[in-house]
Amino acid sequence: FMMMDPEKMMGSDFERGLEKLKTYAENMEPVTDEAPILIKVLESYPVITIREKTTDAELPATLGKLYGELMAYAQEQGIEVEGMPFATYHEWKPPTVDVEAGFRTKTLTKKTGRINAYETGEREVVYTTHYGAYDDSEATHMRIGNWLEENGREADVPFEIYVNDPGSEPDTSKWQTDIYYPLK
Repeated sequence: FMMMDPEKMMGSDFERGLEKLKTYAENMEPVTDEAPILIKVLESYPVITIREKTTDAELPATLGKLYGELMAYAQEQGIEVEGMPFATYHEWKPPTVDVEAGFRTKTLTKKTGRINAYETGEREVVYTTHYGAYDDSEATHMRIGNWLEENGREADVPFEIYVNDPGSEPDTSKWQTDIYYPLK
């Protein structure tokens, strides 16, 4: 047993296996770190929002202010917020951005002053996930735009859900933004 030559025993099988592995690897689809673009139906859910025009330079500060105002309102009114904050981008014509900041809520409430409250309605969306800094998401939006064009589909204004909190995750490469385009 000890005198057996392993190369003679499995030499040709080993070479055939390597050749199969090489062929398999050469024919694999390229690996990408981009999340796939998918379609799904979102159920209707209640939200509270504030819509405001700002500049692209002031957008982060504006969103922070609006989320703070919405959370204060929810606490005052005893409204239970569900999930992470979102932003709907009604228009983006630099330097002006027409944005609606919001939170999903457990129950529908009433519109009060500048706080909007409504049901989103069930809708079909095309969506994907962007990982990284918020100001690097333009390429992800472009990918969805290309997908819409290639598939002959039209979409309404996009919204983003900010899945994790930059305040508790300093590494921007781990920031997750789910980007949705409601289909027409």
